[in-house]
Amino acid sequence: MIFTIATLRTSMVIRLCVTGDIDMSTAGQLGIAINDALGTGAGILLVDLAGTTFCDCAGITALLIGRRDATAHDVAFQVINPTGVTLTVLQISGLHSLLTTRTA
Repeated sequence: MIFTIATLRTSMVIRLCVTGDIDMSTAGQLGIAINDALGTGAGILLVDLAGTTFCDCAGITALLIGRRDATAHDVAFQVINPTGVTLTVLQISGLHSLLTTRTA
């Protein structure tokens, strides 16, 4: 599956809809998309992983850095809709509740 990130925006919410694998070759693109979203003035950033088929440690790192940077910008950050292998990776790593709980 080809890796893509679609950006949906309302006045206060940016939703990054990620499809494909998040791994060493694509985690940088996710990081850039998160960083770009943080500069828009939106108050909430949602990273929608419904279309994500795999997530390795590089993907987890990109999500954690995104969460940290969002908090620094006073932007609420939340990972939503992880499924399959991606959900399992988040659960096994102990990060599921951290990343799926919206920060303020």
